[in-house]
Amino acid sequence: MKIVKHLLESNHPDFEVYHQEYCLGEKAEKGQEVTPISGLLKQAKKGDATAQYNLGLKYEQGIDVPRNYQKAIKWYQRAADQEFVAAQSRLGVIYQNEPIVKGLVVKLGSLIVKVDYQDALKEAFKWNWKAAEQGNVNSQYNLGWMYGNAKGVTRNYQEAIKWHQKAADQGFVGAQYTLGWMYEEGLGVGRNYQEAIKWYQRAADQGFADAQAKVDELNKLLGK
Repeated sequence: MKIVKHLLESNHPDFEVYHQEYCLGEKAEKGQEVTPISGLLKQAKKGDATAQYNLGLKYEQGIDVPRNYQKAIKWYQRAADQEFVAAQSRLGVIYQNEPIVKGLVVKLGSLIVKVDYQDALKEAFKWNWKAAEQGNVNSQYNLGWMYGNAKGVTRNYQEAIKWHQKAADQGFVGAQYTLGWMYEEGLGVGRNYQEAIKWYQRAADQGFADAQAKVDELNKLLGK
């Protein structure tokens, strides 16, 4: 439970995954019934979005089944098409992960071809946007990362700042640190050391040692 609580409080990108794993384990410890893979598959085929998401999670993480990203995408996609936000967010994460994408294939008629990473990034952007617009903090951070690093979209530091700000306001430590760095470097905004310190400090307050080092560095620079 401690790791789940930490991930929740720090808004870790994989909190959704660890939380689902924890809930399944907690049910088993209490002797409660955990839906077997066959039951989950049956529910998912009937169109249950939660079951589709959980089935995608099992295939993504290799829980009770061999890990299979193709099948994870299939079930996440079905849940995402029903506006299941967590599934949209997971699709964004998978499609922006280059090592995973390199192992994906698609059928084109009778041919089986590898997924192009640039095409995958466009899918990642689409799903991250959908989830971010609905307040998903992981996708807000990922969207900021995509804009800042020209991944699947033209580089735009103003948009990067906007989405990192949204995630940072929800307490996402990575976004807080990134905001600090962007204010320090003057990316998308005028250089502002005081604002940089503010966001570095918020990340440091959550135990991010690198952020504390930046606070100390900038305070020294400013003669504090």
